[in-house]
Amino acid sequence: MKSQLKNVEITRLVGIMLLWTIFNIVIVPTICMFFGLSINRFSLVIVFICEVIEAIIAQKNMHLDLKKLIISGAWVLFIFTVSVSLSTCVFDMSWDGNSYHKTCTGLLKYGWNPIYETFEEANNRLGFLIGKADKWPIFYTHYPKATWIFGAVVYAFTGNIESGKCYTMLAMIAAVLLVYDFVKKYLNKSFLSLIFAVLSVCNPITLAQAQSYYNDAFMYCMIIVVVLNLVKIIESKSSNNISWIMVGVSVALMINSKFSGVIFAAIYCCGFLAADIFINHLDLRKIVGILEKYICVGILTFGIVGSTTYWHNTFVHRNPFYSITGTDGISDGVLHTNVTQWFGSLPHPLQTLFSLFSKCQNTIEVEPVLKVPFTFSLAEISQSASFVDTRVAGWGIMFSGIFLVSLLYLVFMVYKNRNNRIYIIIGILSLLTLIQIVVVPGLSAARYYLHLYFIPMGALFSWMFQYVNMQGVRKRDRIISFIVIGLLVINCAGTLYADVWRYKKSSQAYSELSNMEKMSDSRKVKICLQAPGGFHGYIFNVLDTGIKDYEIVNEPDSEAKLILAESTCGLYYWYE
Repeated sequence: MKSQLKNVEITRLVGIMLLWTIFNIVIVPTICMFFGLSINRFSLVIVFICEVIEAIIAQKNMHLDLKKLIISGAWVLFIFTVSVSLSTCVFDMSWDGNSYHKTCTGLLKYGWNPIYETFEEANNRLGFLIGKADKWPIFYTHYPKATWIFGAVVYAFTGNIESGKCYTMLAMIAAVLLVYDFVKKYLNKSFLSLIFAVLSVCNPITLAQAQSYYNDAFMYCMIIVVVLNLVKIIESKSSNNISWIMVGVSVALMINSKFSGVIFAAIYCCGFLAADIFINHLDLRKIVGILEKYICVGILTFGIVGSTTYWHNTFVHRNPFYSITGTDGISDGVLHTNVTQWFGSLPHPLQTLFSLFSKCQNTIEVEPVLKVPFTFSLAEISQSASFVDTRVAGWGIMFSGIFLVSLLYLVFMVYKNRNNRIYIIIGILSLLTLIQIVVVPGLSAARYYLHLYFIPMGALFSWMFQYVNMQGVRKRDRIISFIVIGLLVINCAGTLYADVWRYKKSSQAYSELSNMEKMSDSRKVKICLQAPGGFHGYIFNVLDTGIKDYEIVNEPDSEAKLILAESTCGLYYWYE
């Protein structure tokens, strides 16, 4: 470990420290919850004090350059501050964001301790959320909570619930820096490495979710970090403790953000373990050593970070995955609400292929329409990445063509260079990515399968690698590389436009809330939450704004129904 970070580049150190910061903001409050301490306004301060202590210990034990450490720490603080500020400016109006992500994040901020009480028990104790007629959704209590805990810690410090969703932006920046540091040694060109790193992280799904409480993009970034470090472990001829720490941190965060993270982490970790055994001819002693490290990762993931979910589910219901397996078919229910009904009983691979080669649409009721790759219409642009979770072909308007060409090129290059270590690893990564559509349901919804982008990124890396390192083919591969780069950028065009629109709408939403706050000085504000059961996340926006005299009602008055219109901020409201 002594030599691994001694001469580390600042870009890599900042990436590692950003990821470590996200991890600390989750694990420190979780440990505090063991002792009955809930999240409060000082939680973030405690986390940063722990970070400073850890940095001092790391500097001494790993012989880090003190100047680099201070510069990297300053960059982390700057990036964190900017990310929090930008997230505060953008108002999350998404369905999942306001139906349960913000709802659970807000309740954690106001004192919910999920190790010792259910969501319903905490709400009954705190008493400011109107429950459904029967009960709160089962997954409020039993769903993984890493992003909720992170959001609650930041929310408690800033007093604005919108700031808590900065975890996606932070994860994206960390992933870009770590990918850049990784590929630069192969491409040997900083500009090309930066382009590759940005495109590997930024796509229509991550850009659409960057300013929402959805956590699919966050998990995708964790998958990238896991894969990068598993490759480093295969490449390393000595003990690579830093990479193992990064694997442990990213696996713990992804599995404690979504239940599906368990499946994705298992496939990549087991697959790369088999690849390590095959490529490096590991003996039994080394295999046992790797398994011991995975046991440590498992203890960290399920035993410590996962105590708010997996411990609770196991001890109370004898099922660590309670709410997604073994309970009233809730898993099927979640999938059926996101996968188009026209796929019917098609096998999982065919569902994904039909979605991939169809026109983008944001509804499950309309029959998907297959299209010729690389073609699109203006109507399709509006149906694609302008939504946080486009239901069919959500990978982008150009992605089907990009994917098809990339896959064909990868098959050719991996076969042609089958004795080259780099192409063997690219082939293994591509295979592990593609086999998931066979064993994992629901991947026709793109936000559940962001890592399908590994295929075009593997092809782009191969083209760039050929351009940089091979003589005689530079002109061809240079042209191809920049064509693919251009296509990937065009593929994101709809999302970039939607992000600008979202920012403008956010200003209007905050203006409406401010006006409600002023009116509440003299008149009672009546607020009706949208959707079945209500978008309870909006209540925390009301609390943050300081609206004094208000009442949450399940249905608007009969007279109000005649004049009621949906507001920009997502609430139905009127004055007495």
